[in-house]
Amino acid sequence: MPQRTPQSPQNAPRYKALDGMRGIAALIVVLYHFRLPNHITLNEFIQRGYLAVDLFFILSGYVIAAGYSGKLTNLRKIRSFLGLRFFRVYPLHLAVLAAFVAFELFKLFIARNNLLSLTAQPFTDQRSIEALILNVFLIHSLNLLPYLSWNDPSWSISCEFVAYVLFGIGFFALAFRNRVSLITAALLAVAGYASLVWLRGSLNITYDFGIVRCLCGFFLGVATFELAARAKILSGLSVRVLSRAEVVILVAIIAITAFAPGWTEVFIVPAFVAAVAVMQEGRGLIARALASPVPQFLGQISYSIYMIHSFVLMILVIILKRVLSVPMTIDAATQMPVLVVSPWIGDLLVGCIVAAVVAIGSLTYSMIEEPARQFGRRLVPEPLKRELAVVQRAAESEAR
Repeated sequence: MPQRTPQSPQNAPRYKALDGMRGIAALIVVLYHFRLPNHITLNEFIQRGYLAVDLFFILSGYVIAAGYSGKLTNLRKIRSFLGLRFFRVYPLHLAVLAAFVAFELFKLFIARNNLLSLTAQPFTDQRSIEALILNVFLIHSLNLLPYLSWNDPSWSISCEFVAYVLFGIGFFALAFRNRVSLITAALLAVAGYASLVWLRGSLNITYDFGIVRCLCGFFLGVATFELAARAKILSGLSVRVLSRAEVVILVAIIAITAFAPGWTEVFIVPAFVAAVAVMQEGRGLIARALASPVPQFLGQISYSIYMIHSFVLMILVIILKRVLSVPMTIDAATQMPVLVVSPWIGDLLVGCIVAAVVAIGSLTYSMIEEPARQFGRRLVPEPLKRELAVVQRAAESEAR
């Protein structure tokens, strides 16, 4: 049976391999945003690290379906579900946003006292007051702004909360309770992805039509659970067959990410779906590796890693530029300013940043994420708590 770890009664069972997968994907996103010269991140695989976000969406849809499919049978339960998701994602979003606001206030103090010359004035452009208001209400990536704003990675959280709402409405309205509707949703998701790459030539779409990208991935994840995991179509396969399938899928993911040019990177989506469907079994070689302590730890704090890394990278650049007077140049390929450092120094900085992000992420997880989640669970009405407890008992039975 799938290797799952039952949590508290308020939680869905955890798929260990999928947790580990999420942790690795979060680190890839961190490396993708690292723009200093180095020997580690300046390769095609990491430079397409934005594709890991599509894996997040698919994983999210799968895990949400695993935890709540069939449970959202009235408006009260939908409200409870959305409350749980709100306390899962919003407190850390708000905390990191507050850190960015504090930094802008610090810049404002510097500007008003003429302490330093600033290349960008506080509370302007992507960190404007207008963008701040939209970020507070978590609607900043619904094609309301022509740019990424404040904490760039949070665009996906803005989109994903819309997916939560549609998921709740869909199950309440019986829209996802039969195979025909699920297959239709999956086909629409595939068509959506195809439309995005046809229009843009890439899946690197965020603040404008990122909502389409999110919904496509999320509901592919939902369909994967309902059509594959629930039907247990892989449960009869041997460990050897599953391990071979995992290796083939992993090779495909690496090859597509590293070598697929332009619109062909859309083939990463079926590769991700296959990875989730196979890894959820938890019995193959790679799935067991993902269930080991380090990937599990990274998976546990993956949301913190994802949300805080942009702020940490910003502070690193400021220290190098303002404190250590490292010169800057314009990258010929991206036309973006880049600090001029030795690639070997860049390698060292990559290691330092990853270590710092993981360390800080573990703190924000224990001090913000988990307390907020526990607070949200205390607000869940008893009927939904009882139904989720049934999920836990079923998972315990299958694990035995």
